[in-house]
Amino acid sequence: MRCATNEAMILVLAHHHDAEADWLLKALRRHGAAVLFLCPEALGVDYAVTLSLRNDGQHASEFAFFDATIGRITSDRISYAVNRLGFIDPLVWRSAQEGERTYASSEINAFFPALIESLRCRIDSPVLHGALWVDSGFALRWAARLRAHGVAVHRSMMGEPAEASEMLMASDPTCLRRWLWFEREVFAPSGQPPVPIDMARVLRMLAPRQTLEIVCVQGTDPSDLQLLHVSRSPALSCYGQSFVRALTTHAKGLFDDHPDGHPERAALAPAV
Repeated sequence: MRCATNEAMILVLAHHHDAEADWLLKALRRHGAAVLFLCPEALGVDYAVTLSLRNDGQHASEFAFFDATIGRITSDRISYAVNRLGFIDPLVWRSAQEGERTYASSEINAFFPALIESLRCRIDSPVLHGALWVDSGFALRWAARLRAHGVAVHRSMMGEPAEASEMLMASDPTCLRRWLWFEREVFAPSGQPPVPIDMARVLRMLAPRQTLEIVCVQGTDPSDLQLLHVSRSPALSCYGQSFVRALTTHAKGLFDDHPDGHPERAALAPAV
């Protein structure tokens, strides 16, 4: 698919095994949006895809993507980026010696944060601490922050990381309530009650620029909600077309933004 030069383009960065990213790509295309999918694992496997990045350390960077089916795309064509990347394990290096695999993994996991930081458009989930992956304390820190602002937290979230995951998987799905926090709006799955006003207020205060999915377990009383899970890689398909419409609206630039992208981003070291 070749896109018009004045068309808003959404960049989706995700792993090859990300089913939610696959859903998003199909939903955006059905909606008529121009979408560019970048899968790190394709590098070195699909020789029709190449990336280049020049960075002067002050966000005057040039990111170029070439795919045989769409031609050359530069960063000024991208109007919004959805970042769902975690640690990248390059597929092409799996049969290499351990030292080579370590080197390749280090290089590609350093390149993609620099690429994401170089984008001047809005990013739904900016790079944290210069790294793609989220450490095991991510959900725990968010649980502590939300509890400090009056949100009830299930005891499993304050224990070992595996305890909260096991509780989430063992919970009755009919007792789970989830909300997606995206661009200062809260989305809920079809048929689910809206997010409590107090929780929405806390999210606006604590996460003005980060996309988060909040999952709570509900007791017999509808008002008995306890936080069970926080993720920066939401189950997007749960939120359907309302989320897709919001994403395409932001990609079209209908909301005010800083002229230099994210003003809170730290300058990068010059790299070629």
